[in-house]
Amino acid sequence: MKSYKIALIILSTLMMSLGFGTDGSFVSAQTAEINKARYSYHWFPTHNLAVYSEKFSQLCKEETKGRLEVTTYPSGQLYSARDAIAAVSQGSVEMAGVIALTLASAAPEFGVDTLMMLFDNYEQQRKAWETEPGKAAITKMEQRLGVKLLCRLPNGPACLFTTVKKVQDLDGFRGLKARLLSASEKPYWEALGASTVSMGTEQVYTALQQGMINAVWTVPSAIKAYSWWDIVKFGTLPYTAYPDSFLVVSAKWWASLSQEIKDIVLKKVVPRIEKDSTDFVVDDAKANLDEFVKQKGGAVVTLSPQDIKTLKAICIEKVYPPLITKYDPAFWSEVAKQQGLKK
Repeated sequence: MKSYKIALIILSTLMMSLGFGTDGSFVSAQTAEINKARYSYHWFPTHNLAVYSEKFSQLCKEETKGRLEVTTYPSGQLYSARDAIAAVSQGSVEMAGVIALTLASAAPEFGVDTLMMLFDNYEQQRKAWETEPGKAAITKMEQRLGVKLLCRLPNGPACLFTTVKKVQDLDGFRGLKARLLSASEKPYWEALGASTVSMGTEQVYTALQQGMINAVWTVPSAIKAYSWWDIVKFGTLPYTAYPDSFLVVSAKWWASLSQEIKDIVLKKVVPRIEKDSTDFVVDDAKANLDEFVKQKGGAVVTLSPQDIKTLKAICIEKVYPPLITKYDPAFWSEVAKQQGLKK
């Protein structure tokens, strides 16, 4: 009996060394490996991009059957919106949620989604990246920063919110003190007679409260997520841009994953997150504006068709020219043709 038990132990050990489980099923070493990643993002828990970032983490674990664990660090607890790209580029974290403008230092073309009055929806905007010059811009950014652009996360359509006066026409922009997130927004405000103050997202609430600024161009979900709607009183439509954010990963970390894990993320997780978040975000913007009016006592107005036409002309003539000088001419040519800016 003792010899029988010893034989069983030897057989069990041999089977495990060959990659078989104790029940006789085959288990590869690769299957048992758990890959871990830290994901830093600055959005507060109620922001739609925080919600979909958490869903991304959950899906990674579910679809890989536990072989990819993504631990999230929300609300900028690790890195701010401006610092996150440097953190993932340097390998301090494996993943980061970044706004498009933070990628513009490596590829200026990433500023295109904040060009006011250029696109009418996310479908139009994302077509710009499907062109050969668009793909080249993505590759340029990835190589310069040592990252991989993994997933698009739509912030939502953006419009104007103000504290002290209702902007009902183009003259209403004059004298505003607007929050400036990136230098690429400056020509827009200057063309309309407004001044700007540069600041990060975490500074906006206090700045609005203290009157350092009285206007912020943002998505409706942000005024709720960051409680800015406690201070802003007016919203002005139309939506002037459709900003995207991105989930980027360390290129070195991504290269360390098995092809099977990469395929699962790229074919099962990313398409679902991009579709679901984009389907959600436009309806959510309207819901937040409705709540702003009904629950917070805010007022939302829309510029007249003539003002909208004039605003677009101002952008084409005064705003775009200084901003596109650093773009690849081929990229802008495709965008301009797509949007009917030139024949």
